Amino acid sequence: MNQNILLTKNYFILADQYYQSSKLLLENIINSGNMTFGFGKSEKEAEENMQKNVLKSDSILFLPALFDCYQCMELFVKGLILIKNVNFENTHEIDILFNDLKELYNDKTEIYKVFKNFYHNELDIIKKFKKENKITTINEFYMSLRYPNYQQKKYDYICLKYNGKDGINHVEKLIKMMESIREIVLKEYHDYIN
Repeated sequence: MNQNILLTKNYFILADQYYQSSKLLLENIINSGNMTFGFGKSEKEAEENMQKNVLKSDSILFLPALFDCYQCMELFVKGLILIKNVNFENTHEIDILFNDLKELYNDKTEIYKVFKNFYHNELDIIKKFKKENKITTINEFYMSLRYPNYQQKKYDYICLKYNGKDGINHVEKLIKMMESIREIVLKEYHDYIN
């Protein structure tokens, strides 16, 4: 098997593992009802139920799910760059990789459009987080998912947590975006190997 095909395949396999992990975490939020409270016949039982519910809610699972989602997208973009037989800079700077994607696929292709939609027309909850934390680049947002501070700037994550039913709506939209991107990327990969 051609080395480039094998490397590309490995990027897509790893991307898909992050995709599956993110989707699993997001589905847990949905299936739990995203509750951060608990009921019981006693205060102790209610508190125990609340603690169990919190572990399956956006207060605990959303940030790791977002990180996995963005890591998946980074690996998909790198795999798509490799399909064009172009080596990419060994970086996590999404802004650079996204510009490479635009140059290689042009802004009229479906591949470019789905990634542009993902990175620029994001969920309202992410827009709010970026606005409250004065985040202006894709890269800084991605770094905010990796670290609680970046370049002497600390992030406040509260708007990404404790969103109840609204949080479920955001999660469902994110899953649909991820599924759409995955489908288009895997089609491109299958066309490439055939």
